[in-house]
Amino acid sequence: KMPLEDLQKKHGFNLIVDSVESIDVKNKTVKLQNSEQAYDYLFIALGMHKVNVKGAENTLSICGKPEQAVSIGDELEKLVQAGKGKIAIGFGGNPKETKGYAVRGGPAFELLFNISTYLKKKGLSDNFELNFFAPMAEPGKKMGAKAVANLGKFYKHYGVKEHIGTKITGFNKNEILFEGGKKLESDLIVFIAGGSGHSVLQDSGLPLTDAGFVKTLPSCQVEGFPEIYVIGDSAELLGPAWGAKQ
Repeated sequence: KMPLEDLQKKHGFNLIVDSVESIDVKNKTVKLQNSEQAYDYLFIALGMHKVNVKGAENTLSICGKPEQAVSIGDELEKLVQAGKGKIAIGFGGNPKETKGYAVRGGPAFELLFNISTYLKKKGLSDNFELNFFAPMAEPGKKMGAKAVANLGKFYKHYGVKEHIGTKITGFNKNEILFEGGKKLESDLIVFIAGGSGHSVLQDSGLPLTDAGFVKTLPSCQVEGFPEIYVIGDSAELLGPAWGAKQ
């Protein structure tokens, strides 16, 4: 934990903690909730928003607010105390992101296998049902063909059932809904939604992809706006096919 005020004094910048409401590239200003800032150069690193999935409030995310990670632990402990349960962990994508970059699947696999190991140490493996779900036919493909092939071995080793290749239409309490009427019951649902562009960027006048990410050059500058740089999840990801927004 490092106070930003100390960094401000050390490195000589002005610190403004406020919400960004809009960006006006024509007049080179950024409107904050409590002020307006003019710029000569602008660096945008707003992160990304998530694809809205019906009933997502019935899930918890390991890529959400830090408090949600604590909640996952609390809900898991309730099931451990009960001595049995069904746990489902999965992730989604963004249909408008054709390259599949706006997927954050790694944490789902990590959490899934960690929970399996935890239950085994507690001697509860036989009393729990672990499920993995994703809409794509080959989840984990970004890790490479060899990794995808090996996932099957991991599922078997960790006692995980796989539910893939069918669109997720929404969530009810303790229930995952798939296209075609299929349902999956679960006492704890952990879901990482696919990413979409930040809402502040939608009306900024900057060039965006269909999924709402800012189109950039390899220099991280925006084409037509050499004074604007976009970094991190706000930007369209350039690079190899195995890339993913992290």
